Amino acid sequence: MDKNGRIFCGNKVGDIQNHSAFLSGQPVAAAGHISVANGRVELINNFSGHYQPTSNYME
Repeated sequence: MDKNGRIFCGNKVGDIQNHSAFLSGQPVAAAGHISVANGRVELINNFSGHYQPTSNYME
C-alpha cells in the first residue's frame, strides 16, 4: 500500500513478480501478502523481505 492508501496486488509466478517493483522500491505504508477468494480477503500478513515491516504495520 502506498502512502495514499492505494493497494497494489499481483499474482507471483516464480521469481518474476516482486512486490517491491510496484512502487520501484520507494517507501510504502504497508507491505506483505494478501489472499483473496471470491472477492473476500482470506489472509493478510506483513511478510516482506524487501521492506521488512514490523508488527505495528499490521495494526
